[in-house]
Amino acid sequence: MLGVSNGNYAGNSGMAMNPTSMVLMPYKWEVQILSYNISVDNNFIGMPKKRILGGPEAMNNVPYGGLNFYTNSNDKAANMHFALGLPSIIYRFNDMAIGFRMTVRNDISVHNLSSDLAILAYKGTDYKAIQGKDIVVDGLRIGGLTWLETAISFGKQLSKSESRKWLAAGSLKYLTAFQGSYAGISDATLRVQNDSTIYVTKVKGSIDYSYIEDPTDLLRFRCTGFGVDLGVQYVSNPFTQKYSGGRPIPMKKYDYRVGVSLMDLGFVRFARNAHAMDFDTEALNFDNVNNTQVNGTAGIDSMIYNTAMNGAEIKRSFVMSLPTGLSVQYDHCLKPRWYFNVTAIQRVPMPTARVDRPNMLAATLRYETPFFEVGFPYSFYDYYRHRLGLALRYHIFYLGTDRIGTFINDTYAANDVTGVDLYFGFKLTSIDFKRKAKTHSHVGCAAYF
Repeated sequence: MLGVSNGNYAGNSGMAMNPTSMVLMPYKWEVQILSYNISVDNNFIGMPKKRILGGPEAMNNVPYGGLNFYTNSNDKAANMHFALGLPSIIYRFNDMAIGFRMTVRNDISVHNLSSDLAILAYKGTDYKAIQGKDIVVDGLRIGGLTWLETAISFGKQLSKSESRKWLAAGSLKYLTAFQGSYAGISDATLRVQNDSTIYVTKVKGSIDYSYIEDPTDLLRFRCTGFGVDLGVQYVSNPFTQKYSGGRPIPMKKYDYRVGVSLMDLGFVRFARNAHAMDFDTEALNFDNVNNTQVNGTAGIDSMIYNTAMNGAEIKRSFVMSLPTGLSVQYDHCLKPRWYFNVTAIQRVPMPTARVDRPNMLAATLRYETPFFEVGFPYSFYDYYRHRLGLALRYHIFYLGTDRIGTFINDTYAANDVTGVDLYFGFKLTSIDFKRKAKTHSHVGCAAYF
């Protein structure tokens, strides 16, 4: 949500980027009614837009649904992020703020997947071009996690002078997970001998998973954990209103501000219906692959145990980490109402089963007032895709995308859909209920209200 998450009026929509957003907001309170965020991206498969617009008939009798495969030598990656923000509240005192929010989240990540292995996974062993090739697997990571997080947040202005101020904030999160899965292969070599035989040599890795097999277990399936978000921010030359002839002078809200945050540092322990397997073996042969059937979790356990674990015990619990990331944000006020933001996000790999957060470099030009905001973000997503976006905020509603190419047909989007990004939300603030001042005394400056 680059178009709105770094704004001065972000509030709840900026808490996931840096929790000091709650101290920075210029109004007394904010109630988030609902927010929605979906982001999907990959660099392996693209769907031609003309086939999407043509409907199901355009895909009839077309191999693999008319998809385009990007089979260059680059490792393949995919990320999916979903967040549903439930009603949440922030209340700000003079120099501190408190907040409460609940969010349903689902994250999936695939990294270090070789192009040949991606083709094998999608097209199968009967794809002639893949047969007879050695496929090296080195550092493959696949993770998925679905959870509900309940967060209590606190932020405070640590110091203030006419030239600077420091802000600090944090969120403590209680996690209730519904499913978690992870596969990590640190070393392996595969050879597809023919359409029914696969040889694997020197395979080392782990597979962990836990999920609800029976929908009736939903309310009883409670795998819990804890997490934190931490953030600090420095503001240079914070706004001090000045007057000329009794009238307020439009001024910059600040010269610049710099923030650093640690996001989603946390862990969930799965101890119900959990399966954790570590394996290290020299060679595996899989014959009659196309006719092999695996029935349920017991079948998966049995297959891995009998082929790769060399008698090691299957563990019935494991720990999985959240998509941890470290972020730095720089926001420069160009002139009253106009801002330029640069944000960097780097995933932090944890030494457990995990979901990986995508890396990001982004720059956003933003125009904002108390009741209106528009942002134009550019991002270099996970160091493989350039993206342009657009975001709008008007009173209680905001809407945006960090990937506008999905929704338009141009050369920038390469006429293929490789993902989608969309977010929106509804929120109320204290200034929405504040009695309007008389026309002659109102100055529409973003630095105050």
